[in-house]
Amino acid sequence: MISKEILTDLYSKQGKKQVEIAKILNVKRTLVNYYCQKYNLKPFKYKRNGKHWTKEEIELLESLYGTYSYNVLSKKLDRSPKSIECKKQKLSLGKIIEATEYINSNELGRALKRNPCTIRKWIKENGLPCSKRVLKLERKFYRIDVKEFWRWAKKNNDLMDWDRYEIGNLPNEPKWILEEKKKAVKPLRRSWTKTDDSLLVFYYSKGYKLNEIAKKLDRSFKSIDMRLIKLKIKRKQVKLDWQPEEINTMLDMIEEDKTLVEVAEELGRSYDSVSYKYLLIKNMSLKLNA
Repeated sequence: MISKEILTDLYSKQGKKQVEIAKILNVKRTLVNYYCQKYNLKPFKYKRNGKHWTKEEIELLESLYGTYSYNVLSKKLDRSPKSIECKKQKLSLGKIIEATEYINSNELGRALKRNPCTIRKWIKENGLPCSKRVLKLERKFYRIDVKEFWRWAKKNNDLMDWDRYEIGNLPNEPKWILEEKKKAVKPLRRSWTKTDDSLLVFYYSKGYKLNEIAKKLDRSFKSIDMRLIKLKIKRKQVKLDWQPEEINTMLDMIEEDKTLVEVAEELGRSYDSVSYKYLLIKNMSLKLNA
């Protein structure tokens, strides 16, 4: 049995926790809890120390907010994380993610209509300037200064796809972005008219090669090739033997990262013919190396 006087002194006056009282009296905590309820004892109420926030402390909090976690801020300001949270609300500092002039990689990705993974790749491999920020406790994320981004984007214009970007998505837009937008505008796809189809069928029936037809109709090689398939025009089964020069040209272009469509256009052959020939050579080389 625990006397009311001892329990009142330890629990209600000294402010000891039930676990601490159990260790002092060498009893179980459940027993301490039982007698606290039996004697209707209320826990000790800590009084606020009344430590006011000084002007210097408030300015320091505003300057460091968003750069450090609550735990680090509590050490720098000698205050509890709860105190910092309350003061943050009174100062209307908002969310940490909105507490600076920076944007994160996800926000930049949405503005540019690019995958956030692409933005993080730019940071790691292409030197996009950024700083790391933290949320309340431990979570970290990239923060990017928009002005720094514009300077970086101008130097790394080859990585950008300005056709996707909409004017006004990011602040502090430079004057040159309008020119880049004009350059990046992709031409609209021309629809095929009956006249175009008639000319295509005529040129093809006369034995013109696909790359020659593409030049006459001012269309891409791939467009001509796909249109013939859509019109269900039977291909001429003219088997042209591959010359060693053609094979070498094909392999050289593929090594230069050219697409099979570009190879087909250069050689004046169909995409299927080039694709099939390349697949044969690739399988043959795999068997030889096995």
